[in-house]
Amino acid sequence: MVLLVSLPNDVQSKLKGDLQAYLKDVVAIDWPAMANARPLDDAVFDQSEKHLLNAIGFLSQQHASLAGLATYTPLLNQLLDIRHARLARLAASNAGITWAQWIAMWLISTSTLLAIIVCNSHAFRMQVAAAHIYVLVASSAYFVILAHDRPFVGRTSIPPTAMQSLLLPR
Repeated sequence: MVLLVSLPNDVQSKLKGDLQAYLKDVVAIDWPAMANARPLDDAVFDQSEKHLLNAIGFLSQQHASLAGLATYTPLLNQLLDIRHARLARLAASNAGITWAQWIAMWLISTSTLLAIIVCNSHAFRMQVAAAHIYVLVASSAYFVILAHDRPFVGRTSIPPTAMQSLLLPR
C-alpha cells in the first residue's frame, strides 16, 4: 500500500481497489473457509484469488510505462510475495496430522510414561512425581502439536489482524 503512492493516479486507484477487494475477501471469505478446512480447490477461494491475480496482471501490463520507477520492481515482487504467502496459508489450513501420526504419538508417549514408572519403581513417591511431570510435559506437547495442526481453528487460532488493519481508512 505504501509503494502505491509513487504510481500514477489511475494505476494507483486500480491497484488499490484490487488490493482492498482482495483484503476484504480474505478476511470475510477465506479466513472462515480456512477455519472450516475447506479443500484448496474449493471455489470459495477463487474470489480473493481473482482480485490478487488482477492486480498482478495489471501491474505487469504496465511494465513499459512504469519500469523506470524505482518502486515498480519492489511492488511487483511484493505482490508475488503476497500470492506466495496466500498459497502457503491455504496449504497450512489443510495440512494436518494423520490418524496414524496421532496413534504413533500416543504409543510413544504412553510407552515412555511406562518406562519412567518402571525405572523409578524403587520409590513409589518417585514414580508418582515422575509420572506427573511427564504427563504435564506430554500434555504440553500434544497441545502444541494440536495448535499447529489446525492454525486457523479455536482459541489459539491465527486471526487476520494484519489484513484487517490494512482495511482501516487512512
